Amino acid sequence: MQIDILIVEDDERLRQNMIELINDWAIGDYVIRVNGLSDFTEAEKWLSNNSCDLVVLDLFKNTEPVDEQAGLGVLQKIKTIGFVPVVFFTGYAYKIQDLKSQVVSVVSKNDGIESLKDEIERVVNSRLALLVKLLVNHVRTQMRAYFWDIVNERKADWPDSDKGLSLSYLATRRLASSLSKTDIKAILDDDQIDPTKVHPMEFYIYPPEESDHVQGEIIKRKADGALFAILTPTCDMVRRGDSDPKTDFVVLLRVVPFESHPTFVKKIEDLKVLLAKEEKSNTELSTQRNIVDYLERVIANRQNARFFFLPGTQFLENSVVDLEDKLAIGFDELDTDFDRIAQLDDPFAQSLTTQTANYFLRIGFPDLDASFVLANMGLSSAA
Repeated sequence: MQIDILIVEDDERLRQNMIELINDWAIGDYVIRVNGLSDFTEAEKWLSNNSCDLVVLDLFKNTEPVDEQAGLGVLQKIKTIGFVPVVFFTGYAYKIQDLKSQVVSVVSKNDGIESLKDEIERVVNSRLALLVKLLVNHVRTQMRAYFWDIVNERKADWPDSDKGLSLSYLATRRLASSLSKTDIKAILDDDQIDPTKVHPMEFYIYPPEESDHVQGEIIKRKADGALFAILTPTCDMVRRGDSDPKTDFVVLLRVVPFESHPTFVKKIEDLKVLLAKEEKSNTELSTQRNIVDYLERVIANRQNARFFFLPGTQFLENSVVDLEDKLAIGFDELDTDFDRIAQLDDPFAQSLTTQTANYFLRIGFPDLDASFVLANMGLSSAA
C-alpha cells in the first residue's frame, strides 16, 4: 500500500534532500510517495484540494516575508479540514514542545533526517498515517456490497422508492455493525488484536459522547480526584428541552485503583515477592499459582460479585468498582463538582448494572447438609 507524505519546507536544498531520502522508501509492506512544497500558503491551498497520509512540516519561514510561526498556520488549516498526523521538522523544536501529542510529533533538525525517518516509521507502524485511508476503503467496500449485492438483488423487499430514508438508515447501521473486532483487526492489519479476547479499550467510550449523563459513566470529583461510576438509569437523567430530569439525586459507586484496594493489597504484595524470587519451593510455586488464579478471576469478574473490574487505559488505571461503596449526590452536583472521564460501552455498562442488581437482590438460605444426603445415597465413607 502507498503512503502519501506532504513535505513543507522552504529551504530548497534541504527539501530536495528530504525527498530523495524518503521518496520510494519502503516501511514493511508500505511504500512512501512524497510531494514537496516550499510555500506555506500554497500548502494550505494544496491540503484543501488534495489528501495525504502524513504531513512533515517546518515551523519557521525564512523567505520574505519572514514568519516564525508559518507552520502553525498550516497545522490550524489541517485541523479544519480533516485528520492527518503531523511531524514538525524544525530547528526551533524547543519552541513547540507543548504541541507534542499522539498525533503531533516534533523532531529537531539538529538530530538529522535519520531521526525524522525514525519518527515517520513510528507513525506508520502505529497505523495512524493509514487510518483515514483504511476506513474510507472499508466504507466503500461495505457500501458496494450492501447496495449492489443485497439491496439491488432483493428488489422485492423495497417496492416503495419513497422510503429511501429508512434504507439509508439500515445501510448506516449495517456499516456500524461491520466495525466489529474481527473487522477492525482486518482493517488495521494488527496481529495484536485477538478477536477471542476483550481489549481494554473496548470497555470505554472516551471521552463521553452523550450530552446528558449516562449510566456507567466514569466521573472524577474535582475536590479530591476520587473516581465514581454512575449507577442511576440514563432515562432518569435525560433533560428534554427546558424540562428537569426525572431524578433529583444520582447514585454513584466508588471506583478504586485495583492495587490499592484493601481487599487485594496483601495478595498483590505477596505475588510481587514471589515473582522476585529466583528459586521457589513447591509450596511457594503453589501459592503463586493460587494467587495468580485468584487475581485472574477477579479481573475476569468471576471471583467476587462485590467488585466489577475496569481495565487500565491511558485515562484510567486498573480499577475496581466497589458495589458496597455507594454515594448519593444531588443531580446538579454532577455538572458543578465532577469532571466527565469516560463512559462504559455496551455491553459492559449493562453488565455492571446487572451485577449490581444481582448482588443486592440475592437471596441467601442455609447450607444443605450435603454429608447427610451422601450418606443416604450410600456414598459416604463415614463409619
